[in-house]
Order: sequence, then C-alpha cells, then structure tokens
Amino acid sequence: RFLYTYPPVTLFFYRLFAMPGYKTSFTIFLILKCGLLIGLIYFWKREFLKEDADTLFYVFCLLAFNSAVFLDMIAGNINLVQQALLWLAFSFYIKRRFKLFCLFTLISASFKITPIFFLVLLILSNDKDRFKYFFGAGAAFGAYLLIQYVIVPDLFTGFIQNALVVVGEPGGVV
Repeated sequence: RFLYTYPPVTLFFYRLFAMPGYKTSFTIFLILKCGLLIGLIYFWKREFLKEDADTLFYVFCLLAFNSAVFLDMIAGNINLVQQALLWLAFSFYIKRRFKLFCLFTLISASFKITPIFFLVLLILSNDKDRFKYFFGAGAAFGAYLLIQYVIVPDLFTGFIQNALVVVGEPGGVV
C-alpha cells in the first residue's frame, strides 16, 4: 500500500500528467526529469564548483548515495523537481537574496514539507531583516497549509495522517 503524503494542492500539479494517456505521461515526466537532472548537474558545476569539476564529478552525481538518482528515476518520484528548487534557493541564500531564497524554499516545501526547515538558515545569517524573512516565510507556509485545510479538509486530514504513518518507516534498502 502506497500512501499519498503530499499536500492536497500538489494534486493539481500531478493532474497535468493525468490528462494524456499513461505512456505519454510517463514519457513526458521522464523527459522532464532527465532535463532537470542535466540542468541540476550543470547548475551545481556553474554555481558551486566553478571550474573545479572533472569527469569524476559526473560519475559521482550518478552513483552517489546508493545510486539515489537512478532510484528516483525508477520510482517516478518528484525529488528532482524539489532538489532543483532547493538548490536554486541555496544559490540565492549564498548571494544574500533572501526573498528569493524564501520563495524557492516555499515552492519546494509545497511538494514535501521537509524543506521548510531550511528557513532556519535565515536565522543563521547576519542580515538585519533575517527574522522578518523567517517569520514571514513561516506565516506564508502556514497560510498555504491552512487554506488547503479550509478548502479540502478531508484530503488535508488524510495527508496529515498518511505523513505521520510514513514518518515512522525505516525506508527502503536496495
């Protein structure tokens, strides 16, 4: 049994892939994920490694962490979308563009809630408005969840129940 552990609003995102047939949706999603992976690796190289990346870096990206990239591709998970948004947020954080950091962190957390904890990085900065950004982004995310609870309470309650069940799972071993 697979539990749906995404906030209900993400159903609108996934609905886009339900419009065409299964094979077409599968192909589109796989192409998008491959494009995201290539874009993410290029982004890491450009933003974080500069010219220090060699061939070993690309092999590492594909095989690191128990081949997480391959497992993500097979599972059809949304992780690459979320990772692309998060790494974009991190690049904005490093550049001290905290509003954009908040925006992309919130978008990433809209798929799976865990990235919301990265907002703590704002408190660690020495920006004079760090608490304004932190509490403002937190309030925006709280409103995002509250709106879903008000509009689709049954789906939201199911999401919370499923998320609490999954939290105790040890994860898969390959």
